[in-house]
Amino acid sequence: MNAELWENLGFFLTRLRGLPSCESLTLPGGFCLSTGSESASENWAFSPGVPPDEKWAGRMLNFFDERGVPFVCPVEEDNTPRALTAAGLRERGRLAVMTRNPEGLPEGAPDVTFHPVSSPEDTRRWAQAAWRGFDGEVPAPEAFQKLAGNMAGDTLGLRLVLAEIQGREAGTFLLALSREAAGIYYFATVPEFRRRGVASAMMAKAGCMALTVGCPELVLQSTPAGLPFYRSEGFTLRGELALFSSSEDVF
Repeated sequence: MNAELWENLGFFLTRLRGLPSCESLTLPGGFCLSTGSESASENWAFSPGVPPDEKWAGRMLNFFDERGVPFVCPVEEDNTPRALTAAGLRERGRLAVMTRNPEGLPEGAPDVTFHPVSSPEDTRRWAQAAWRGFDGEVPAPEAFQKLAGNMAGDTLGLRLVLAEIQGREAGTFLLALSREAAGIYYFATVPEFRRRGVASAMMAKAGCMALTVGCPELVLQSTPAGLPFYRSEGFTLRGELALFSSSEDVF
């Protein structure tokens, strides 16, 4: 499995742990993180260093049960800890781990402009666009809007960017700038702007931002639906993360 993925994912989730809208629990070799979202993919049980045992799994389940939110627990492909299945969790899907050098990304559509997110109004627009980009109905849930606002305030490690066409929200992404890589998260195109070069333009912008701060690699986790696009942008498949959860909807 790609080491930069675990390093960057750990960095990103650790940044979230420090936000006032999130709750977390430290566990041996990892932690649980709740953003308060009702989407499983927004709440994480993270254990990159120590395979979960029954005690770990029990404390994890209690944490999420008390908050009434679904969650995902990522595990390297074909390396299922028995403690997770014993706790009633099942593999519900897989994310493809993909990387590429940020240099030489093709330019996107010339009419796409980019707006770094900083103000409360920027944050509101970014949250609504990201939610629509993932085919959610607006307005975005309050928990997600709070999360977006707090992520925008973490200028030491996170960068939120809004793509626009003629002043209209067209897409979003977030860069988590760790030591080893620039991780791409919340990469989404608003439905009415799909197939217009917005996604390619956002990827080119992400590459430029990574190069500016000296990040040697771009890394992301792709759902099955996103694989053709990321391959067309030059990303290489480095492995898979199996997502264990009690929820059937993890994407």
